[in-house]
Amino acid sequence: MRSIALATLVLAAAASYADDPKTEPPPPPSAELRLIAGTSGPSEASWMYAYKSEACEEKESEAKLASFNVLTRGKKVASVGVGQRLYVLAVAKVEPPVGADTAGKTSCRAMVSFVPEDKHAYEITHNVKARKCPLIITDVATGAEVATAQKHKPAGKCKDT
Repeated sequence: MRSIALATLVLAAAASYADDPKTEPPPPPSAELRLIAGTSGPSEASWMYAYKSEACEEKESEAKLASFNVLTRGKKVASVGVGQRLYVLAVAKVEPPVGADTAGKTSCRAMVSFVPEDKHAYEITHNVKARKCPLIITDVATGAEVATAQKHKPAGKCKDT
């Protein structure tokens, strides 16, 4: 009989916890990434990935933040964990129009790492048309480039993604 009474008490406490928003647990720490496409034409596509290390060990499908092409919008939003270095890889492919000179850049990739902070928003832009197709991370609140950002040369699996 005591076990039934105890079980009833536990269930009642759990129900009151779920019903009272004041006792809800806080949301997990996270940061917002505002991803901006580096491509815009009909024969252009780009992808952004987030990895835990510069070795790109996660599966590509698990690391993908966004993909952009002529049918998708130029901006997307993703939420990520905070407090640990995050390696962002951006890949873009630009196919020249049929009959056009194929000389020139047809693809590029860039990698930058940084440490996201809780409740911060970051804008990540991959500029395919700029020299060396930079990947730039700025803090939305300040408009400044993120101080903890470090550039990396994609290698290993990152080069094949």
